[in-house]
Amino acid sequence: MIYINLIAERRKLQLRRMRLLRAGVYGVGVMAVGTVLLWIGIGAAISSLDGQLAECNAKLTAPHLARSLERIKFLEQQQDLLAPRMELLEKVQGSQRAWIDIMRDVSACIPPSVWLTAINSRRNPDAQMLEISGSATSQRSVADFMLNLKSAPWCKPPELSYTQTVQQNMRDQVNFQISVPLRNPIGSNLQ
Repeated sequence: MIYINLIAERRKLQLRRMRLLRAGVYGVGVMAVGTVLLWIGIGAAISSLDGQLAECNAKLTAPHLARSLERIKFLEQQQDLLAPRMELLEKVQGSQRAWIDIMRDVSACIPPSVWLTAINSRRNPDAQMLEISGSATSQRSVADFMLNLKSAPWCKPPELSYTQTVQQNMRDQVNFQISVPLRNPIGSNLQ
């Protein structure tokens, strides 16, 4: 079949092309306007963030905050300087607890007929020794005291340094000295 009305067909085709072109131009225009609006929104957000950042910087550089920061820095330096002393004090407190335990155990080991006159600590780099001096009514009381000390968890078996029987107020009295080696030297970590 032959198309006689070719001009009408061409016009329809041109109108369709024009509609598609307009739709494309309008679409590009809408995209351009959207891009511009997005760009404006991002610029406003950036400006807002810049303002907030400037406000935060102003607060951080405020004189009262600068004084507080200087005080904090000073206190941190003091803390660093005092840390070794604090560590030493904690070790000393640990030693103090050990001595309290030893004194409690020694007092629990003393028989009624024994009284102590001195407790001294002697120490060399490898070991520590307690020198316990006292008096008793008999040699047997001194032996009981030594047996009681032997069961203490902090010491090795005690050694008798000497005993001496003396006359005191018409009674015999036994003066003694016992050396008690400690299992673990106390305060060896105080450095």
